[in-house]
Amino acid sequence: MIHCVVYVIDACKVSLLTTNMLDKFAAIRKKTNQLGLPQILLLTKVEEACPLVAEDLKNVYRSVYIEKKARELSDSLGIPLSCVLPVKNYSGELDLDLETDILLFSAVQQMLNYTDSFFENQLPCTISFTCLKPSTEKHIEPQQRAAHIITFSPAGVFGPSIMSVVTSSLSKEQQKKLLSLFSHPRLHLLYKATVHGFTAAAAFHSRCDQQGPTVIVAYSAAGFVFGAYTSKDYTQNGQAIMDKEAFLYSIPAEGDKPLRVAGISGQCAFTDGATGPNYGALVFLHGDKAEFQSNPGTSFNFQAAEMHGNDLNLTEFEVYRVENLGDLLPKPWRNIQWTAERKQQLMKTIQSYKSEIKTVHQARVLLVGPVGAGKSSFFNSINSAFRGNMTCQAIAGTGNKSVTTQFRTYNIKAGKGGVPLPLILCDTMGLEEKADAGLDMEDLVSVYKGHVKDRYQSLQSLLADAPGYKQRVTLNDMIHCVVYVIDACKVSLLTTNMLDKFAAIRKKTNQLGLPQILLLTKIDEACPLVAEDLKNVYRSVYIEKKAREVSDSLGIPLSCVLPVKNYSGELDLDLETDILLFSAVQQMLNYADSFFENQVIEDQDQLDLYRSNEHLRPVGSEETKHQIV
Repeated sequence: MIHCVVYVIDACKVSLLTTNMLDKFAAIRKKTNQLGLPQILLLTKVEEACPLVAEDLKNVYRSVYIEKKARELSDSLGIPLSCVLPVKNYSGELDLDLETDILLFSAVQQMLNYTDSFFENQLPCTISFTCLKPSTEKHIEPQQRAAHIITFSPAGVFGPSIMSVVTSSLSKEQQKKLLSLFSHPRLHLLYKATVHGFTAAAAFHSRCDQQGPTVIVAYSAAGFVFGAYTSKDYTQNGQAIMDKEAFLYSIPAEGDKPLRVAGISGQCAFTDGATGPNYGALVFLHGDKAEFQSNPGTSFNFQAAEMHGNDLNLTEFEVYRVENLGDLLPKPWRNIQWTAERKQQLMKTIQSYKSEIKTVHQARVLLVGPVGAGKSSFFNSINSAFRGNMTCQAIAGTGNKSVTTQFRTYNIKAGKGGVPLPLILCDTMGLEEKADAGLDMEDLVSVYKGHVKDRYQSLQSLLADAPGYKQRVTLNDMIHCVVYVIDACKVSLLTTNMLDKFAAIRKKTNQLGLPQILLLTKIDEACPLVAEDLKNVYRSVYIEKKAREVSDSLGIPLSCVLPVKNYSGELDLDLETDILLFSAVQQMLNYADSFFENQVIEDQDQLDLYRSNEHLRPVGSEETKHQIV
């Protein structure tokens, strides 16, 4: 059997991948995910793609271009950035090279680590503890096998059909200059005309209305990058909108300081109509075409040549929502010890955990959240932190469809071949916008009550007589704590449909008496100050704001909202990341204890409720009749 799949793509041809080729990759990914095979992507010919890397291979992870191509591939193929590995193959050399070898060996090491993830998924679900009878089934240890790895790569010449990826057209330097116009901003791309269309009503207003402060980024045929900012909503009310904070701007090709033009005193900033954005002096999407009108002196005054070069044709038009990230708080709103000693203490606490009920050896925690929030990545991160190297036992992705199609229960081991932790993380398919898509409420209840077997392929319409339905369940099979997982970058983008789904889930979960926690993931992507130093997480005004916002939206106490960072693009473990992850796990176990304490044992017969029919009994225990729930 194949144990790991490796996709191989030329870094020079990432932008030339055709729709047909991407469709082929998507079909391969879908089938590979269904088979539970871990996947890696090799980005080859990095030295040909970037002259700075050709000059010095050690620049590979400092190259803006290589990072851009890696992220572009990650988005196009739905493969996590952590699984994209730039390498340089030997081509015209006669002698070996140290840097080339290190990149190649690092890639092979990741393949073997990911192969281990596949082998761990082949182990039986029954876990042996010191107080349980050992399994009689023999298994070949992963290190005794030869790992089988298969590679896929495009062949031949790429065709002319290009697959568009919705990403910003701003260069790094242009982004820097645009951000300099604001105080600690975060930009969210809402609309891109070459993807969504140069139409006002169907494209612009459908994506940009009621979004709060926004900034327009227009790209003229003359090579100018310019636009407009407003702190007000677009609502199509037909009125003249006053906005003292509004301004026009133009980013020069040379120099550090963008041109910034404030509004004329006493005049409106823009007309809030059903057409394209009308700022008087600049009217965008004129006639639903890739054009704009220039009328200096109306609301704003500027020199046309300096603003846009007098070419009224657009090559691109984007709109971003602008969020003020704020600065750092004087004091953190939670105190965390960022030391190696604290990490070891957390690991020891987790490994030595024992539930309030002696016959329950592992707390079961279910991860629930929208597609792409980071549920599977959270398990992989915890697993990696305890293993000591990067793993991908749970299949993760970056698309808008759920990569997880099975109900999975994952054991975590302390080191390769180590003892399982007293924790089982359960993963299922993500929540989707449509009412009839994604995880179903009735199926979720079946998961809560322990009726769904591990590896059941689909939770849609699960009936009591279905092969994946477990009739006899005990407390060992039930979920003991529910963890909601939400992307910190998308808290403000949660739709009414998604919030309604969460409300329904919360209501049912509360009825069953299950404790709940919320993980706020991707905090480093949400706040640059946190990306710069993870220890700023509890000093970040923005992260605190998002934590309070999601607390209010979902009705979850702020004390139950835990910011975390999953491993995404890293190849090595990080102390601060591990501390946040382990702190979250510790809280899950504490909350699971709350669930166990609420379970009242009324008589001796009910003790069997706490003994799973799929777990081996302690050595020497007497046979008793199972209580069915």
